[in-house]
Amino acid sequence: MKRPVIAGLAAGLFIALHLLAGCTQEPTGGGQSTAAPAPNRSGESSERFMTYGQLVEEYERTRVELPLPDGYSYPPFPGGYDTSAAYEELYGAAIAFSYYECSWEVEWLAARSTDQSRAEAALTRLVELPRHEVFRRTYDTDLQAHYRSIIEKASLGDPTGVQETVTANCAGPPPS
Repeated sequence: MKRPVIAGLAAGLFIALHLLAGCTQEPTGGGQSTAAPAPNRSGESSERFMTYGQLVEEYERTRVELPLPDGYSYPPFPGGYDTSAAYEELYGAAIAFSYYECSWEVEWLAARSTDQSRAEAALTRLVELPRHEVFRRTYDTDLQAHYRSIIEKASLGDPTGVQETVTANCAGPPPS
């Protein structure tokens, strides 16, 4: 009975987080984007739309705003996007945010048993994620509550939720 709920939650988490971009860790060369999401062409949203060039600029600005842990780096903007399409505001920021989230989750998992200082720094970043505009404006309330629960459990030493998130949403192998 629990499997469909977990599978459904994992699938919903994957889609809702826009985490099709993955994480890159410099020392291992990291992974690239697992897929390029389709642009929003519906025009149904009241949000502002932007050009491909503005999408890339938004990604670059967000990369500067959200520093990664030592040894990690953002990849160049992923390929596969339609350069003539319109993209919803925060889409480029969400791509960068997914790298940021994955990098700090992987960092916490890697450091939690070996380096308390690094683990605390990573957990601090994870606790701050819900304050970011991408989290507040693009994660629905159920996903926000689920993520907060994962971080609360991580704060108590339980890595299960973070590991599941990394396995489901971050490109590349999980830390050992």
